[in-house]
Amino acid sequence: MGCALGDSRSLFYVMKILIVLVASIAFSSPMTYIVAGSHSSEEATEIYFYRVVVETNSDWTTIGFSNGPMVIGYNYTLILGSEAPNLKYVVEPTYIWICKKPYDRTLVSINISIIALKGNEQESIVIKKGDIGSTNVSMYVWIGGGFRHLWSVSNNGTNPQYPGTNDRFFTVDFKQLYEHPAASGLYEDIDLELKEHVLAFYYPWYGVTYGASGRWFHWENASCSSIANAAHYPLLGVYDSWDERVIETHIILAKHSGVEGFIVSWWGPGSFEDQSLKRIIKVAEKYNFKITIYYESYRPWSPLVSPTNIVNELSYVVKEYSTSPSFLKINGKPVIFIYAVEAHNRGPSFWLQVRKDLENSVGPVYLIGELRSPSYLYVFDGFHTYIELNSSVMRELYLFYDSRMRLGLTGLSFDEAVAKILSGGEVVVQRKALFYTLIPGYDDRKIRSPGKYVDRDVGLFYQKMWSDALELGARHILITSWNELHEGTEIEPTREYGFKYIEITRSCASKLKQVGIGNIPPPSLSINTSSYGLGDELYIELSNSGGGPAIAVRVEATPLRGAAFFTSPYRQPCEPGRAVAVVPLIRSGETHQLTIKLREASETMSNIVKLSIWYYPLNGSLYSTEILVAIHRITSTITETATKTVTTIETSTITKTKEITTTATQTKAVERAYTITVKESLTITQERTTTATQLTTKTSTLTETLTQYTTTTTTKQVTQLDWFTTLSTATIMLITGLALGAALLHRPQRQS
Repeated sequence: MGCALGDSRSLFYVMKILIVLVASIAFSSPMTYIVAGSHSSEEATEIYFYRVVVETNSDWTTIGFSNGPMVIGYNYTLILGSEAPNLKYVVEPTYIWICKKPYDRTLVSINISIIALKGNEQESIVIKKGDIGSTNVSMYVWIGGGFRHLWSVSNNGTNPQYPGTNDRFFTVDFKQLYEHPAASGLYEDIDLELKEHVLAFYYPWYGVTYGASGRWFHWENASCSSIANAAHYPLLGVYDSWDERVIETHIILAKHSGVEGFIVSWWGPGSFEDQSLKRIIKVAEKYNFKITIYYESYRPWSPLVSPTNIVNELSYVVKEYSTSPSFLKINGKPVIFIYAVEAHNRGPSFWLQVRKDLENSVGPVYLIGELRSPSYLYVFDGFHTYIELNSSVMRELYLFYDSRMRLGLTGLSFDEAVAKILSGGEVVVQRKALFYTLIPGYDDRKIRSPGKYVDRDVGLFYQKMWSDALELGARHILITSWNELHEGTEIEPTREYGFKYIEITRSCASKLKQVGIGNIPPPSLSINTSSYGLGDELYIELSNSGGGPAIAVRVEATPLRGAAFFTSPYRQPCEPGRAVAVVPLIRSGETHQLTIKLREASETMSNIVKLSIWYYPLNGSLYSTEILVAIHRITSTITETATKTVTTIETSTITKTKEITTTATQTKAVERAYTITVKESLTITQERTTTATQLTTKTSTLTETLTQYTTTTTTKQVTQLDWFTTLSTATIMLITGLALGAALLHRPQRQS
């Protein structure tokens, strides 16, 4: 067995992680660590302190330990052999690896000091080595102020049964260790207190000049059909993260999907994202939805290399936001996620100082670190990774977390904990919170070159990651992301994928929590239009009389002549001649008004505006309505135009017939514009329904002379039609144009 790993530091680091991971899995046991429920969230426990000494003069060796004490902290020192040529070594409580130049016999000695909880009374050891020299392992237990030898095992020479590796197996006894606890400690189960949670990373960094923030932020070259720096196009359109209706829509969708909270990307006090967070917290309180921050500690343009700067920023967060009932807490303590812990060469001692200073400033907190190294075990209360593109690696990483980063000290370095133990003090032992991270896919090719791409495979990739997490018993799920559109990891509804990832999340979250997620009744939108003055503005009222919210209500307006644009903060970038707005949410019982400005309006010419409206209930079905509106400015004569309409809708899953109605519009000759609703059709398309909607429209028109001075609209049910005509949109527009033309021919000239 060779041990040459090359000279690359990055390769050595990768190999170190792989070696430790393989060893952790190979030598793990169901009894190795405390399982959920075996302890209460806080109780006293006995602490043991011992030392393992490894000595070898072979050119390489490995030692694997399994089924022994439950290690919660360790430290090691190279005693002899620093001069050995090409010396490399990895030291972990369950695995030790040492290698040197081939055939080198320099003696290497390493002392490993260990703090542990009681585990199994016997431990299995496997020692492998090269064909030269020997490897010895000895254990010493702390008793009465000093270390006492407990046992030793040795692998000498070669073993023909295992050529090249010379494996030898040993079983050692720990009964004497367990008879001599060094101290008592307080056991705290963070994982149990957190319960089953599904959280999503949330990005509050989008802004538009006509929206709540008043500035373009993070959107680049957005058009009606594409966004230059986004992998997909959200159904909410190009939105503003400061808009509370947008935030409310996201929270409603998240709760429907089984997501219980957002981890909000945060870049410092007063930042754009900080202003968003104020609004997010406000809206979240209405829905009992949890919020915390993702502390973006990697800032290459202004590196955070001073503990004081980080403490000041995190103190601001705790003081400003953690008093909210929506801020994520465990046992009343704020929970904060920290990104890129190891960036800027910040080691465990750096972050331990941050933690101590922060808690001196604001009181106890729980910190969840983004890293994959056990060396930070005593600093953080839980561990996660932001993203892993390979589902198999994510699975292995979680196994590594579970075997090597499940139990640990908290708030004390190893040396501080030893000093406290030997002085009779009490230390805190934690069962850490471990998170399993999922992605639906990945695509950053619009913002990086060449970029990376992970195919979503029509949802199968995301479902596979969920299945792996549930199979491994993960209790805390992180979703990357809710709306990181630049990297294409979003699960929020998009034009490309609709509500697919909302529904997958909903189904899998129900399995995790073993409870159903309640349904909400569908919405029902009615649309009313009106116009006043010169007829250069069209007012649209969208009223929701259904039991649930209407989501992503998209209104497109196309005038017959001239151009149009919405004055709403929800207007969207679009090509000339067409106006588009996307209202994120119309609540049950709410009426929302939009205003369209019509350019090139004429005093003497009529106009026809085609309105196309789409919206969604929470289950992702698509509702659509199409309306033709005639707008005419009149100064004399009184005209009424009425239409009778019946619409039948059929799809593969639903048949719906619209009431036959008659709509009348009356106008007095007082320079008042009026509108005529010519055609209205409603379609409902269930998710994954491809059958074309069949529309049949039956219309008749009548005219009367009226004497009122005001414009009114009346609607009554028609029980019978004397005659029926099926009309296309083009036909309806033609009939309407002829009717308006006739009215114009009979209109007296305006008097000077």
